[in-house]
This record gives sequence, structure tokens and C-alpha cells, in this order.
Amino acid sequence: MTKLTKILAMLLMAASCCFAAAWTGSTSEPENVRKIEGKGFYVITSADELAWFAEQVNGGRENINAVLANDIVFGSSEKNASTVSWTPIGKNSTNQFSGTLDGAGHTIYGLYVKNLEYSGLIGYLSENGIVNNLKMSAGTINHQNYSGVYAGNIVAVNNGTIKNVENKDSLILRTNGYVAYAGALVGFNKGKILNSSNKGNVYSNKSTNRRATYSGGIAGYNTGVISDCENSGYVYSNDTTKNADSSVAYSGGIAGYNKNEISMCVNLGPVSSLSSQYKNYTSGAKAIANSFSYSGGITGYNDGVVSKVRNDGIIESTSKAIAQSGIHMYDHSGEKVKETLNVGSSATTAYSYAFSGGIVGYNGLGYVSNSQNRGMVHVESTSSAGYFNASGNPVTAKEVSRAYSDGIVGFNNESVYSSFDIVKFEYWLNNTKYSGVATNMQNAQFAWMLNTSNGTEENSGVWTRGTEGYPTFANADSLPIYRVVFNDEGITSNRYTNYQGFVVFPEDPEPAEGSIFSGWFNSEDVKVKPSMVFVMDQTINAVYTDASDVFWNINFYNADSTLLSSQTLQHGSIVDYHGETPSIPATAKYTYIFAGWNVEPTNATENFDYYAVYDSVMNSYKVVFQDYDKKELKSLTYEYGATPRFSEKLTRASSVEWNYSHVGWDPAITAVTEEAVYTAVYDSSKVEYTVTFMNGTEVLETLKVPYGSAATPSVTPTRVGYKFIGWSPKFGNITADLTVKAMFEELVYRTVSIKEENGEIIDNVDVEENGKFTLPSAAEKTGYKFDGWYDSKGNCLGQPGDVITISADISIEARYSILSYTITFVDEDGSVIESGSVEFGSMPTASKEPTKASTAQYTYEFAGWTPEFVAVSGNAIYTATYNAVVRNYTVTFADENGKALSSSSVAYGKIPTAPATEPTKAATVQYNYTFAGWTPELVKVTGDATYKATFTSALRNYTITFVDEDGSEISKSAVAYGESPVAPAEPTRTSTAQYSYEFAGWSPAVTAVSGNATYTATYTSKVRTYEITFVDEDGSEISKSAVAYGESPVAPAEPTKASTAQYSYEFAGWTPGIVKVTGDATYKASYNSVLNAYKVTFLDYDGSTLKSQNVKYGAAATAPADPERDGYKFTGWDKSFDEIVKNTDVTAQYEKLSSSSIPASSSSQPTSSSSAIPASSSSAKNESSSSEKGEAVIEMAAAPHFSVEIVGRNIQISAARIGSAYMILDVQGRVLKQGRVNVDNFNIAVPRAGNYLIRIGNQTRSVIVR
Repeated sequence: MTKLTKILAMLLMAASCCFAAAWTGSTSEPENVRKIEGKGFYVITSADELAWFAEQVNGGRENINAVLANDIVFGSSEKNASTVSWTPIGKNSTNQFSGTLDGAGHTIYGLYVKNLEYSGLIGYLSENGIVNNLKMSAGTINHQNYSGVYAGNIVAVNNGTIKNVENKDSLILRTNGYVAYAGALVGFNKGKILNSSNKGNVYSNKSTNRRATYSGGIAGYNTGVISDCENSGYVYSNDTTKNADSSVAYSGGIAGYNKNEISMCVNLGPVSSLSSQYKNYTSGAKAIANSFSYSGGITGYNDGVVSKVRNDGIIESTSKAIAQSGIHMYDHSGEKVKETLNVGSSATTAYSYAFSGGIVGYNGLGYVSNSQNRGMVHVESTSSAGYFNASGNPVTAKEVSRAYSDGIVGFNNESVYSSFDIVKFEYWLNNTKYSGVATNMQNAQFAWMLNTSNGTEENSGVWTRGTEGYPTFANADSLPIYRVVFNDEGITSNRYTNYQGFVVFPEDPEPAEGSIFSGWFNSEDVKVKPSMVFVMDQTINAVYTDASDVFWNINFYNADSTLLSSQTLQHGSIVDYHGETPSIPATAKYTYIFAGWNVEPTNATENFDYYAVYDSVMNSYKVVFQDYDKKELKSLTYEYGATPRFSEKLTRASSVEWNYSHVGWDPAITAVTEEAVYTAVYDSSKVEYTVTFMNGTEVLETLKVPYGSAATPSVTPTRVGYKFIGWSPKFGNITADLTVKAMFEELVYRTVSIKEENGEIIDNVDVEENGKFTLPSAAEKTGYKFDGWYDSKGNCLGQPGDVITISADISIEARYSILSYTITFVDEDGSVIESGSVEFGSMPTASKEPTKASTAQYTYEFAGWTPEFVAVSGNAIYTATYNAVVRNYTVTFADENGKALSSSSVAYGKIPTAPATEPTKAATVQYNYTFAGWTPELVKVTGDATYKATFTSALRNYTITFVDEDGSEISKSAVAYGESPVAPAEPTRTSTAQYSYEFAGWSPAVTAVSGNATYTATYTSKVRTYEITFVDEDGSEISKSAVAYGESPVAPAEPTKASTAQYSYEFAGWTPGIVKVTGDATYKASYNSVLNAYKVTFLDYDGSTLKSQNVKYGAAATAPADPERDGYKFTGWDKSFDEIVKNTDVTAQYEKLSSSSIPASSSSQPTSSSSAIPASSSSAKNESSSSEKGEAVIEMAAAPHFSVEIVGRNIQISAARIGSAYMILDVQGRVLKQGRVNVDNFNIAVPRAGNYLIRIGNQTRSVIVR
């Protein structure tokens, strides 16, 4: 196709688009059907085909499917609506659409619907119906009729599923009666509307009748599910009813009225409703005007659930009510009503209510949660009531005007949760409205309050907040806001996550001396880091560890994560790398030099990984350019990634055969990644030479021929009287310029004579000697076949079109043979009777007459052949013909047993006549019989036939009675013979104290009805069980069991009561006393108390027992005589023993006497000798230790009163005296740990192996930890 042709074709296509004909209402069946997920779909390419599809559905094919292959235009262009009204697919509730309409992302332009009860692309969509992936634009629904209407640009009434649709069509309703449902997508939604949007305007106006008008940006009225939808169109609802009891207008950005579920929806468009009602009555009448106007950014009136929604549109609701009655009043035209007499009483009331809410105008029985309003809300309500008496004087009348508006719900009658309004700075938590300020509502804490109803509920995960502004709905890219409580030993700090799930951690708390802060840990003792993404509210706790017990894992990794070194260092140790200098292999692009670590190593304060970092140096490479013969042209050095260049122009000398030109390099030049050698590449083309063709002195043609190729002349030379025989010299391999000459020889001719079969010459033709001659066509001859052309010797030369060589003069003659034809004789059914060959011009003859077998209807006689015989001129078929005679048959009517009632002869094809008198059948005990007809049914006669009488039977009914065990009637009914009676609901029998009763069945057993019958209820009895509970003295349950009436309960094992310091307890029995069961019962344990006695032991300074005695709780112990100790004075006892409340050890106390105070018992005993001191006295020396600089002076005590076992680095101590002071020291006397013994068995952990001293009380022991 030429460029001009293509341009013309494009212009024609454009013209056809611009001036396409508008839809005229015609239909056309689609040409194509295709399978989608196993279902057949009509492929719609035009408005005519879509109208055909609607016609098929409305004609009863409700389950068919359609898919759009392209945009569909109804108007004269994509911007204009059609002028022909559309009949919807599934036009009403009787003709519902149950298939799938798949828009495949295409748009329907300019659809126009006018004055239909069900107005929309689809009128009524059934539960199985689906509409998806469809767009609507430039169309309109215009309803101006005196009836109710369901109108939606996509579907009028939806029971199915609508998803992924977009509407830009407008909808205008003006009705003078009944209810009006107007939705940009759906008028009345009972199904699902998912992931869809509207940009078109909705206008609904009703002017008479008390019913309401409902308008919505998605659906007018919703009892189904609307999810993930958005409206940006204008929604307006107006009820201007006059002289009726009320006017009601509902408008919602998503739905005018919601009675089920709306979620994840956004309204961006303005919403307005106006209810204006005028009521006027004459004398004696009661005038009441009710005007209600409901507007909401999501729904005007909510009786369902609204959640996760947002309104940005302006919401307005206006309500006006005027009521007048009495002798003087105004009509709607403003003229007075005159000369009227009112003799009755009148009452006049005007009620005007307007409800306007950013989300819901009026929340009736509904639930609103997780919603936000960003649009302005306006409400207005006025009312006027007038009443005039017979004298024309005004009488007091009642007028009520109420206006309700709010950013979320105009009037709330049920539940509102976790929602906010940024216009009035208000929010709802737990069905309570609060006033806020902008700054407090633009932070993460506010989003958390919405998620948890300020901490009273589990986090819903609905709200999030970006880096600024108000909360928004959470999604996969913006996570919910959670609260994280940082708890530092009771001191808490509340932090909130951001939209990424991170929380800003507080500064690490300051640990106590000798401890370190180990980090923040959750309830599962897992350390939490700032990099953690939080997915729930939680509290994390500060954890501290003894610094001497903490060791950290320090790892050094290469840049490729290869482990270079791993160390375990005590907290605070200097971190230093001692390995070889890290390195990584060079790449083609870079050489790498170790530059240090990603973090400069410092003291070990946590597990840490260090990674080697490197400086990179770009590599350079040598690049050589060489000619085709490997001769170097240039050598350069380039950095990695640079592109080499060779700017000089290269040439190569031509040869006899070839010319050369430089075309590039081998390999092709690319960015430098290594050393490279590029060789020049040349393109070669053959050298061309001139070849001249001549006829004598005349130049016929001059050619340019590549070296080694053959010349191909395009001319054939001629010369009068001569024959061209070739060229000289040859030119098959040109290697230089060449001149070629034409060669000829003289011509000779021969005569060809063409003759008829009778020898008559038809034509003479001259042919060049040894030339070719084509045999001519022969004349046709009726009844004969042409055999061929023959020479004078009878040799066949061939057929017309064959070519022969003429070497001498020759005569050729046409020869023929007579034709024979096939004559066939066939029967009436086309079967062949006989067939044979007959020569042209002869008469055909049949050898015999055929016959035809009789049928049920006819007998047959041979009548001749058709057509009539004629002389043979071609193949022919002759068909036998017959005359037919109708047959008669015997038809018999018999009774049910086969006995003949009548018999007659009837012609084939006639319908027999039944006897005039209907037969009868005697009734039986079980059935009555009625004549029902003949079997089989009477049909046209096709043979002998017998018809039997048939009867219908009716069962007899019997009275079936069900009675209780006491004979009282439960139910009575009439049941047909042979049917099984249906028993009533199972009766019950009142339990006694001893027995309960269960229904056991009916007596006798219920069987098929054969007569009147009475069935009596029977019961089985079961001894009742009762709950027997044994409880302890404090009421706590010990056991519980079910025991049969009259049985004696079995008490559990005797309980025990824990002793107190003062008393021990013995089980005394159960109260009340155990008796046989007659009902539920509880038995409580009782106890006797015994005063406890405790052991009091008086010990000397060395732990030896001075006296031991048992003392009753609260009594005083009696001390032994004062003990004596050499060199010491007894000063008393270490504790009081006047009131004993536990086992008690009392130790004697002494003070050391000065040397002058020690009495000399013998002059011969050396006063300075240690041998005079008891062996255990050393334990009493220096019992107090010095805490200065953590050192203590220790004297080892003999036979310490505790046991020690070493397990790893744990010192396990057992049999220690409770209350004693303990300490652990190193061999230098430094106190490592000290405290009081709270239990007699406990562990002490030491930081490392070594020698340690353990002191408990005044006893010391040395241990070795390995």
C-alpha cells in the first residue's frame, strides 16, 4: 500500500468515526461467541448487538452472557446521548437477568432511558447475575411520570453482584406518586456493589403521595452490601408533597437509606435533600403537615452498619412544613378560599425535621464506626401552622421545627464508634461525642484512641496516620497505629507507632551501680529493638543485668559477610581486631583497599557485628586498534566503563575483483571491562565491467556486470529472412569490458493442411522447418466423441493443444466415434430396477413392470414410467409410478378387563368415535372410581386397534385421634386410607420429685390408615438425679456429683485445713449430717482446733545446746541458769522469749573482760598461752568485718553448720541457718556479694573460676570454683 493510499484510508476511518450513525432502536445478532472460564459469551461490538442481547434476555433467555469487544456508542458521538429510549436487559421482576455482562474495561456512551418503572442499562438483576469491568458515560435516565420508579444507570434493582464499574451518566427523576429510588449505579440494592465509582449527578423530585424519595451516589436504597466504592457526583433529593400527611427526602453520598452494610467507601461530592410539605383542609378536618429531610455524606438514614468510610463533600438538609385548616386558608396558588363555613372542630400541626450528617443524617437502628468527615454540614428546618374558626379569627395551632446536624451523625438513636469530624473538631468514642482541637487530632495518639476507643477495647487496626495530618484508614502500605508502653521498673512512658510500624524508643535508662541496661524486653522475654515493626499494643520492660555477669559476642565480618573473627568480651572491655588485614578480590571495575570498619570499635556494651569497609579504585585497561592485516593503528589506555574511540578515516586499496569500504570493528566497540584488541572490518563489493550487445553495427544494450558474474541481455535481435541462433563471444564469466555480437542463419518453411473426417480441407498453415505446431481444437459433432488428429497414414498425432514438430509438409485429419448413454429404470423410492447402455438416437425399453408393496394406509397398482420414453440423447432416468387405494381397519372399545363394548371398521387416518355411553366401575371398600377416558388416547387409525376404559380412584378418609396417657385429646384429623398419620409434636409429662418422664412413643404403633384409630402416648420413667456438693469450711468446692433420688451420697476423702501459727486442725465431720437424696444439697466440712507447741532451744556462743523445751503458742519459755565463758561476762540472750509463736533459737550473749578483770584461777597456769583458750573460741574473734574498700578480716571457724556443693560457676548452699548474715569474698578479702539467709537452701553465682570464701553467721568456709 502506498503512503498516499494509507493516508486516504486513515481519513476515511476518521470520517466514519466522526459521523457514525446514532442508534435507531434496531437489533442485530452478534457474529461471534467465545468461551470465558468455561462459559459462552456473546461478543458485543455495537449498540444494535447489545439491544439484541437485551431482547433475548427479555424473551426468556435470562442466563445468557455477553462481553464487550469495544466501546459502545448509542448517540451520534461519544459526547451525545441517544434520542431513542432503551429497553433494559431484564426489563422487570418477571424477566430478570441471571447471566454475566462483562464490560472488559470498555465504555457504553449515550444510553438513554425514559419513563420506565425499572430504568437502567439492566432493569432487574437476579441473585446469580453479574456485571463487571464496565464504564458508562454521556448517558441519562429521565423519568417524568406519575408512578413510582427504580432507577440506576447500571442496574435498577440489584440482587446479584456488581463490581469494577464506573458511571459518568446523569439521572433525573420527577415522579408524582409512589416511592422513588434513584442511585447513580443502582436504584435499589439487595446484592453486592464492590470496587465501583460514580462521577455522574443524581436528581430525584417527588411532588405527590406520602411515600419517600431516596437518592444515593451509589445506591438509592441499600439492603445488601456496598464496599470499596467512591462517589464524586452531586446527589439531590426533593420531596415537595402537597396535601398529604408527610413528605420525606433521603440523600446519601453512597446510599440514601442503608439497612445493611456500607464499608470502605468515600464520598467526595455534595449531598442535598429538601423536604417541603403543604397540607390544607376545609372545615371539620384535621391538618397535619410532616416534613422530614435526611442528608448524609455516606447515607441519609442508617438502620445498618456503616464502617471505614470517609466524607469530603458538602452536606445540606432543608425541611419546610406548612399546615392550615379552618374557614380561611390559602391554596397552593396563593389565592384565598372564600365563603366557606366551618361548623366542626379543627386541629392544625406542622412538624418539620431536618437531619444532616457528614456520614449519616439519622442513625436509627444502625451502627456507625471508623468513619471520618471532612466536608461542611448545613441544616435548616422551618414550620408554620394555622387554624381559623368560623368567624375567621385565628386559633392557636401547633408547630414544631427541629434541625439536627453533626459532622458524623445528624441525629443518633443507636451506636457511633471511633469516628471523627475535622470541620467541627469532634470525635466519637464508645457512642459518646467529644470536642477536640486540631493539633490533638493530628497525631498518632488520636489514631490509637480511634483504634481502641481510648484503650477500652482491643486495637481494631483500622486507623493509621502518615507523617502529617489527620488519621486515615490503614492498608498494606500504611500500617495501623499501636501503643507501646515502655516500663522501667514501674516508671512508664507511652509511645505510639508511625505508619511504618516503628516507634521512637526513649533514651536508655541509667542503671544502678554495678548493673547494666540489657535492653527492652517483651512479655515473652524477647529483646525488642527500634527496628522492630509492631503489630499489636504491648508493654515492654527495661531489663538490667549485673555487669560482672555480662559477656558480649563481638564478630568481625568481611564486606561479603564472611566471618573474620569472633570474640567473647566482658562488658566494658576494649574491642580490638587482631586478625590479618581484611581484603576482597578486585573486580573488573575496581581494586579495593581496606579502609576500616563500618563502626569504629569501642567498649563492648552489647552483642555487635562489625563489617569491613573498603575504598575502591577504578581500574584502567589497554585498548589496541589494528588494521585488517593485524598492523597496529593505535594503542590507548581507558578507565573501566569508558567507550574507546578511533576518529581517523580508514581506506583499503581495491583489487581486480573487489572494492573495499570501512564499516566497523571486530568485535564491536563496547564499554571497557578488560584489555581489548579491535580489528578493522571492511565491506567488499564486486568491481563492475561494461558488456555491450550489438546487432551488426547497431548497439542493442549496454550492461554493468560484477566481476565473475554472467551478463543477462534483455533483448532478442531480429533480421528479415533470418533466424537468430545466438551470441558471440560467450559472456557467462565477466572479468573485463566485453563486446558481444548477434549470430543468424537463413529461414525454411513447411505447409500443414488441416482436414475434416470426409477429407475437406479446413485450413493450410506455414510453419518454420523443425518448428513447433499446436494441434487446433476440433468441431463438435452431436452424438459423437472426438477421438483425435491423425496423419494420412492413420497415425494419431494427439489431441487439441498438443504440440508437434514439423519437419516436412503434412496433412492432419479429425476423426470421431458414436456415443452410448446410460439409461436407468428406478422405483418410486429411487432404488434401481435395471440399468443399461444405449447408443445415441435409439429408443429405451424396460424388460418388466415393477410392483410396490402395500403400506398400512394403501395398496398400489403400476401406472407407468415418468417421463415418457424419447430417443436417447444423453443419460436418462425413468421412474415407476403407482395408483394408491386407502385401507380400512377394525377398531374395538372394551372395558377395563378387555371385554368388548363396541366394534367398527374405520378408514386409515380417520379418528374413531367412542361409544356414547361412558362405562362405569363398581366402588371398593378402599376406593370410589370415576371414568377417566380411554387408553391409549384416541388417535387416527393406522391399523386394527383396541381401546380400554380407564378410571381414577379416590381414597376414603378416616378419623385419627392422638390422646395423652390420661386420655385427654392431643389432636384429631382426617387421613386418607393407606397413608401414614402424622403424629403431633411429642407430648411431655410433668416430673415428680422422684421421677422424670420421657416420651416413649404411641400405643399402638402408628401404621398406615385402614380405619378410624386412636393412639395413646406412652412414657418411660427415670429416677431423677440431684447435684450433691461438698464444700470446705471457706465455701470452696471439694467435690460435686449427681446422685439418684433416695441414694445416700458418698462423701469425698476427709479434707484438711492448713495449720496456722497458732493452731492445727482435725476434720470433725460434715454439716448437716449426710442423709438420703431428695433434692440438691450442699455439705460443709467442720474442724476441731488444737493449740500448737514450738521448740525453744537455748544455745551457747559456740552453738552448743544449753537447754531445749516445748512451749505452747503465746506462752513464755524458761531460760536455763546463766552460762559461763572464760574471759567473758554473760550479758543476756539475743532475743526475747516471753511470747513464743514459732520454733526459736536463743543464743547467749557475752562481753569480753579486760585482762585485769580476769580472775586468776592458778598461779602455775600461763596467762598468755593459747592452750588455755577453748578450740571454738576463735570463732568469736573479730566477728564484725570491715566494709571499707570492700575488704574483711576473716577468722576460719571449725566445722561450719552448712553444706556447700560446686556446680559449674554456681555455689549451692544447703542447711544454712535462716536469718543469718552471709557474704562471699575473693581470696584478697574483697566482698563480692552479701545479704540475709531467707531460705536454708540457695545458690550464689560467681563470675569466674578461682578461690572464694563463704561466711554464714560466724561460720566461714573456703571453696574452689574450677
